[in-house]
Amino acid sequence: MKKLILIGIILVAAIYLFTTNSPKQIDSGEVVQLTNLPWQIEVDDKGNSTVFGQTLGMSSLGDFQKKVGADAAIKLFRNPDNSLSLEAFFKKIILARITSKVAIKLQLSHDELIELEARGINKKVTPTGNYEIELPRTAGAELLDAKIAVITWSPTWLRLDDEMVTERFGSPHEIIDAEESVQHWLYPKLGLDIIRKPRNKVTLHYISPNRFETVREELIAQQKKKADD
Repeated sequence: MKKLILIGIILVAAIYLFTTNSPKQIDSGEVVQLTNLPWQIEVDDKGNSTVFGQTLGMSSLGDFQKKVGADAAIKLFRNPDNSLSLEAFFKKIILARITSKVAIKLQLSHDELIELEARGINKKVTPTGNYEIELPRTAGAELLDAKIAVITWSPTWLRLDDEMVTERFGSPHEIIDAEESVQHWLYPKLGLDIIRKPRNKVTLHYISPNRFETVREELIAQQKKKADD
């Protein structure tokens, strides 16, 4: 019962952040401007974006871990197209005052990724067809300076309907249907892909606007492949 009450309080607080017209709160009698919220995306004149206080392509894994006070689980993947990608996962953290899951794609050179793969100690196939390569425990500490390329944020309890999304982010530039009952709301100027799932579940995928076209291209390719199948 206490757990249900706590979840209810978290939900109310999270929904307040998305629906209130004023992003301010009273703290010790002072008005405090809320910052680092999911819709507070800053884009510079070079097309680099900053969200949650992290500038994509410039801030590091160490910067993010310091912000959230938690260490990531580091995973290396050999993808179906034979490319390598390195990701940092946070299973349960508080971000933007909301209990969240976060995945961060890290920016390493091809040679650095190949070197990491050579140090892998185990390999297994994931449900998506990737090979997940287990890295030595020391890898996390060695990768603190790796730059953040992409942030994927999934609020654990929060549900957002169409009105709540458009109130904070505006109308999407384009909507692409993915698998059944899943839509991608694309905001290229913000570098944001909002993945809409059944029962108003959402995942927010942040990538700098100067690289956002790759997101759209991948979605169109997936859509075409599905049609061909």
